[in-house]
Amino acid sequence: MMFPAEVQLPMQYYVQCDGGSQVAINSCIKSGDRELKVTFGRVSSGYRIDTPFDIFVRNVVNPVSFKPSSPFSQIKLVSRYGNEIAKFYDARMVIKTNARSEISDFNLSQSNLSSGQEATYTISF
Repeated sequence: MMFPAEVQLPMQYYVQCDGGSQVAINSCIKSGDRELKVTFGRVSSGYRIDTPFDIFVRNVVNPVSFKPSSPFSQIKLVSRYGNEIAKFYDARMVIKTNARSEISDFNLSQSNLSSGQEATYTISF
C-alpha cells in the first residue's frame, strides 16, 4: 500500500505492524519513502472471508498541515505467488488532523524608526 505523501513513515527499524486478533502479520517492510508491504501469516480460526480485519501501523508521523492528505493508493492483497486477489481504492481514505498550532507570543523590532528610510524588520515567534 502507498501512504499519502504528506505522511511520514518511520525508518524501517521502527516500522511496527499488527493484525489484531483476526490475522497475524509475518512481516511489515517499508519500501521507499511511502510504500509498506505487509505479509500475513495465520488467520484466526472461524474467520470468514467477508469479515473485516484491521492492520495497525505504528510510529507513523501525521502531516504537519491540518488540510486532508492525499489518499492512500495501491492497496492490494496479493497471494504468496504474486497473484492479485483483491484491491481497494477510495478517494475519501485520507489522513485528517485537527490540532492547529497557535502562535501565542511574538516580537517585532525595526532597525530604523525614521519614516521613508530603509529598515530591517525582525519578527520573532
